[in-house]
Amino acid sequence: MRCNYYRKVVQCHGHADRDAAGVPTVWPVRMGPRTQGFFIVGTCLLAGMAAALTDWHTLSYVLGGLTAAVLPTYVLLPESPRWLLTRPGREAEAFAVLRYGIPYIS
Repeated sequence: MRCNYYRKVVQCHGHADRDAAGVPTVWPVRMGPRTQGFFIVGTCLLAGMAAALTDWHTLSYVLGGLTAAVLPTYVLLPESPRWLLTRPGREAEAFAVLRYGIPYIS
């Protein structure tokens, strides 16, 4: 059953490879500008900061400070509805997260 699922996903959406355990790994082809844009912008910002701050000690302190500033927002983010649906008894929480997030989906 699991292999049939992976074959169907690969035929429709992506490429497959095998990890160390021999389990097929699927990479969706849907990765596009919406998802890759964050990495591109982050890389450009990092290069700009590295050019502005020539000392690597200062650069590491600044980046560590930015990470420490963003880290508390992790507790404000809700769990993924897909993950919540896989946990017994958390279906109501998953649907509440979906109802909360639907106005923001464009």
